Amino acid sequence: MHKRIAERVLDGLKDEKATYFSDIIHDVAEDARTNEIPNIVFMVLRNTIPLLPTYLPKQELIERLFGFIETHMADLKRSLFSKEFVTNELVLREVTDLFVEEIVTVALHRYQKGELDSGEVRVHRVSWPYDEIDFPFEDDDGMDD
Repeated sequence: MHKRIAERVLDGLKDEKATYFSDIIHDVAEDARTNEIPNIVFMVLRNTIPLLPTYLPKQELIERLFGFIETHMADLKRSLFSKEFVTNELVLREVTDLFVEEIVTVALHRYQKGELDSGEVRVHRVSWPYDEIDFPFEDDDGMDD
């Protein structure tokens, strides 16, 4: 039941990203650690899924999610149970943006080290060293005969 909190954001995502996060939501729902705090887990996912990249392995993202929640539990509860949250759910973003920052930083670091494949097309250009004066060569039709 609680996973519906996060599933609502999947509709607005592209197919590949929606599938990635659908799998994560399913795995998180089956994880025993979710039983204690399901509303917090799925609220964090709901607020972060649209902003998160999909480059990290799913299990790593899940482990980082639970680590983040454990570290920031007091801040999450303070936001969730505040008066402001009743009228403006974006109050939670002050805390959940830290999770987005963590995941983006890890993904970027791994990308820079060449550990992640972003799926982007790689173009390799090869140019022959030449002197602009010598190239293009003059076409001497008399030499072809």
